Amino acid sequence: MIKDVHITNFKSIKDIYLNDCRRINLFIGKPNVGKSNILEALSLFSLPYLQYAKKKHIRQFIRVENDSELFF
Repeated sequence: MIKDVHITNFKSIKDIYLNDCRRINLFIGKPNVGKSNILEALSLFSLPYLQYAKKKHIRQFIRVENDSELFF
């Protein structure tokens, strides 16, 4: 589980620190503030794990406790 994220000099993000990220499900903000860039940075971080993920069924890495968590 990711607890803290620190992104520096990535696309439009100069420096951001997100702490206590235990259950981030949603990024909300005005257009062009970097929401997608945060997600892209996290996806780049996960690249080394893709080979492992290909060996396992993807459902093993996704947890939804309640269908209402999918919608806001």
